[in-house]
Amino acid sequence: MVWGDRVFVTSAVDQGDVTDPAVRADSHRLASEMSMDPAQDRTAKSWRVLCLDKHTGEVLWDRTAHSGAPRARRHPLNSFATPTAAVDGRHVVVFFGSEGLYCYTLEGELIWQRSLGNLRAGYYLDSELEWGVASSVLLHRGMVIVQCDVSDSPFIVALDVETGREIWRAEGDDFPSWSTPAVFRDQGQDQGRSVLVGAAPNYVRGLDAASGEELWRPFLGVGLTTPAPLPPPAAWRHPPEKRCRDQPRPSGPGPNRRRDARPQWSIHQPGSGCGAELLDHRGGPADGFLLPLQLDDPVAGDDPHGEDVPEVAGWTWPY
Repeated sequence: MVWGDRVFVTSAVDQGDVTDPAVRADSHRLASEMSMDPAQDRTAKSWRVLCLDKHTGEVLWDRTAHSGAPRARRHPLNSFATPTAAVDGRHVVVFFGSEGLYCYTLEGELIWQRSLGNLRAGYYLDSELEWGVASSVLLHRGMVIVQCDVSDSPFIVALDVETGREIWRAEGDDFPSWSTPAVFRDQGQDQGRSVLVGAAPNYVRGLDAASGEELWRPFLGVGLTTPAPLPPPAAWRHPPEKRCRDQPRPSGPGPNRRRDARPQWSIHQPGSGCGAELLDHRGGPADGFLLPLQLDDPVAGDDPHGEDVPEVAGWTWPY
């Protein structure tokens, strides 16, 4: 995360001797084979937050948030410090999954820390396949918001950025995901309200960002979810007819309209994974948001003809 002339980085560093070479070799093997098995890395670590000078790379400060053996496991392609830090000009907030949530000043002074429990995320069909967390922290209007889509009792929580006090918690009922939520301005019945949008395998949920109240949940229906819903590039505002699939939109007021909404259109291309945080929405921010589902090879985001784009689903506000 870059803020002004500073770069904020998180890391989980082996303590003392490095991981046993056999264990490290096994992790490399699992990664190269794209195995679903978790890494065997159980070495004690220090979870660290570093602030660097953007121009010189000089380390301005280095803080150890937590030390010890990992409380959960990770995928060979994941790390124990994957979530990106969030900065608002006064606070630096970092999330280390089961190792906790930490808030620092820009000068590296610890303001507060909080445990969110033992957070185990992995394959929804096999609880033994733990892959670790990856959802990054979101700062919004004095709140720290974290999406914890874990295997047992998933939730999204909002905390006071000044004190770490819990403001609201929205329990979930979906499978694990590694998506980071985003906040949009409501363009439905309550224009101007902030809506928190979080994606999980079965549903995309819209919550009132101030209270955590669920407003709607269009069906998504994918096995694994990693991309974040974000404002999209202008090039996709008018998807080409040949690659656009209209879907029926629910009619009439009430819960069925909110909960059973489908994407208004989608663009499809074979992909190799649940992909990138590359989003757009048709017609500008007032119309909705996009969620990329798969990405094959790296592509340019400015092709107005819809060639070589990731699989995308586009929603308007489901009201």
